[in-house]
Amino acid sequence: MKMKVVGSVLVFAANIFFRMSVSSVELTPGDILVTDDRDRTGGAARVVHVNAQTGVQTVLLEGSPLAAPYGIALESPSRAVIADYGAHAIIRLDLSSSSASVLSSGGNLVQPVGIAVSGSVILVVDMSAGLVLRIDPVSGSQTIVSSGFSQLRGIAVETSGKIVVSDAGRNAVVRVDPSLADGANQSVLSSGGLFQGLKGIAVDCDGSIYVAGGSGIIRVDPLTGNQTKIISTGNGLVFPYTAEPNLNGKLILADPAGAPTYGSLFSLDLATTTLTRLALDRPLLESPLDIAIVGVSSHCVCQRFTVSDFAEPMGKAKKVGSTLPVKFRLFYQGTETTSQQQLDSALLAAGAAARCPEIRIYDISSSAAGIRLQEDLVPGNVGDVDQGSCFRVADSGWLYNLRLDQSFRSGATYRVEVTIGACVLTPANNLFQTK
Repeated sequence: MKMKVVGSVLVFAANIFFRMSVSSVELTPGDILVTDDRDRTGGAARVVHVNAQTGVQTVLLEGSPLAAPYGIALESPSRAVIADYGAHAIIRLDLSSSSASVLSSGGNLVQPVGIAVSGSVILVVDMSAGLVLRIDPVSGSQTIVSSGFSQLRGIAVETSGKIVVSDAGRNAVVRVDPSLADGANQSVLSSGGLFQGLKGIAVDCDGSIYVAGGSGIIRVDPLTGNQTKIISTGNGLVFPYTAEPNLNGKLILADPAGAPTYGSLFSLDLATTTLTRLALDRPLLESPLDIAIVGVSSHCVCQRFTVSDFAEPMGKAKKVGSTLPVKFRLFYQGTETTSQQQLDSALLAAGAAARCPEIRIYDISSSAAGIRLQEDLVPGNVGDVDQGSCFRVADSGWLYNLRLDQSFRSGATYRVEVTIGACVLTPANNLFQTK
């Protein structure tokens, strides 16, 4: 998925709607959005895009409404939300138009620092107020989820929907159950030990919890709370503020004190614990505090899907002009998904958009770039019902009636894939031939 961000000029500043001049960039999975409060030089705070492949940096937003941005999270593929402790506000950045607006300010927002998004829910931790807050994405209204913390820094959401926060004052990682009332929804998962000067916190696809701070990067077991040091400070890593999982088994670290020049971004390979400074195109970042990585949410959701083999008659030669029933079984986190409603609920709970499973056909015996499908017609009360490219639930599985019309060549071999949003699923027995 690629998304174009187009430059524009500053307008409507008096009405808390802003547009800043930026260059045109392509956002692709793995790219990094960085908050830079520039407290070293006193320059205007900004949000910077870093191309993960080339290291090219582009300023997306600079100056008002930003004052001292800290946390950043992707609300959708085209929108980010920022916790700004200087502006005492939550700022929304539209990445497709480079416009920014104040979503919520004042009230319980004294020094908002960490921010996370789960589905349509925006969650914020406020360092001074000691609160976990829920921000309404439409009205910006604030609701206290949990209170009484000492010095909150980071926030992340687990697959279960529970929240984990890093509390530097208590030197602990605390789990919050948002289904319970404030005052009865906190439990300390891990404290003391290797923790020192806790900052950001993140949850990986497998549930592992990573905490950044003065002692380096610590992994916390989500079941036992046991701590494991992944890497200590040193070798240019001074005081990491965040450690976010990317798409290929690595953590991306933001270190505002990272030598040699101002702040730095690092890549930490979890398999080898190799630390590498990201090769950026110029010394632009000064005080990077937090990052958001494009595509990580979808990546984690995709890892939770498994599929059965395609059922017969897939794999056998079929005559052009006939219909091939393409059928499989779908599982999400090990539980079979047997209705579109069940699938929608799982996707929405994981923060993804509700989507149907769709079919993709590729002619692998020629240079053809895919097959344009005719409608999957399902008998209805009045005529046939067009299912588009979506599978439908039928006979304890997901079914697509593939009509082998004039788009298909006799004597060719075709590969079938299933997609759910950005997820590509490839069941075994996924080839068929035509005759």
